[in-house]
Amino acid sequence: MTRRQNRWRTLAIAASLALVAASFLGLATAAGAQTFGRVKFKVTTPDGEPATGVKITVTCRERGGYRQDLETNNKGEAVLSVVDATKLYQFRLDYEGYPSLEDEIKPELRQTITREVVLMPTAPPPPSAEARLTPAQQAFNAGITAAQTDDLATARARFEEAAALDAKLAPPHLALAGLALDDEDYETAVRHAGRVIELEADNARAYRILHAAHTQLGNKKEAKAALDALEGLGEGADAAAVIYNEGVAAFRVGDNATAEASFLRALELQADLTPAVSALGVLYMQSGRHAEAAAMAERALALEPGNARMLRLRWDAYRAAGDEAKAREAHDALAAADPQVLVSELFDEGARLFEAGDVQGAQRQFESVLEIAPEHARAHYQLGLCLVNAGDTAAAREHIRKFLELAPDDPEAATAREMLTFLGE
Repeated sequence: MTRRQNRWRTLAIAASLALVAASFLGLATAAGAQTFGRVKFKVTTPDGEPATGVKITVTCRERGGYRQDLETNNKGEAVLSVVDATKLYQFRLDYEGYPSLEDEIKPELRQTITREVVLMPTAPPPPSAEARLTPAQQAFNAGITAAQTDDLATARARFEEAAALDAKLAPPHLALAGLALDDEDYETAVRHAGRVIELEADNARAYRILHAAHTQLGNKKEAKAALDALEGLGEGADAAAVIYNEGVAAFRVGDNATAEASFLRALELQADLTPAVSALGVLYMQSGRHAEAAAMAERALALEPGNARMLRLRWDAYRAAGDEAKAREAHDALAAADPQVLVSELFDEGARLFEAGDVQGAQRQFESVLEIAPEHARAHYQLGLCLVNAGDTAAAREHIRKFLELAPDDPEAATAREMLTFLGE
């Protein structure tokens, strides 16, 4: 989840773009294939949990009767593949208990773009007359209603009105601090969060906002003070989460030393913080510390025995460390946990490599999937895309045809048929 997902917006657009694959050069159908693009939808509920089973209907006014029906998986994700990424596409999201969302998206040529959507419930009804709210409370509630309908200008004005009407009311300042942090107005965020703490010295969210704002401003001393205050409030889990996020940010920019220190500190505060244990395992594996990676995988699995990623990491770590006996045990445990776990892990790794532009690495993963599960429809499709990139048109057609034979109603089937046309089928 990005920091901007703390916003009340019904639709949050992530700016993350990942280059998918090498150009489709060398094919007789290169002009058409080079218009291929993909969109990954990531849908979450307001508390950050993946929204599974969200219906996504995609249409395109520029392409007449074009339509694709998608559904999010248990990670809240669904992938739209289009042959013609030069067009503008419309989509609608439907999920029980939430209002439908509609928007447009323009895919990128030969790229995967990620569209993150945060579902928000319908705004609550206005309070009854019996509630006897003060004018400041009424203004604050009006701000909440406006924010839930994405009218942030009105929301901000009503929160400011509430704060002016009642100088001792903390919630308006907390709301204004959150909006300012989201708008990257860090000085204002600090000012309002500080006012919250003056009124409610034990407000953990205010300290989290203070920490984030001071961090962005480069105020290391003040950021540390906010973090120490969280710990002092007995909010060890909150502090651990903040430190863990700092480690993730450092890891993403290649600062492994800071990342390792952050993950270890987070675990001092919360020993059962599985994401921090897992992150250390990944960090150690990438830096060649295979024995330590295996140890962290073992620790993560003690906390979460069915963690498929750690089952796979443990296997990889023991193999890399040259411990054949442990590697065999890890392999058997991975397979025994779920007959499909190994296949799923190999497939997911292939998809990750494909999106990162490592088409050859992805191809090896999908080939491994098909060695274990020859009837894995999506692996045939993904392998076909890899072969298109490699210029092996004949083999690509075979795998895409096999995909359609196995899964003619798959959401990707329409795109696969179009790909076959472009490939000279």
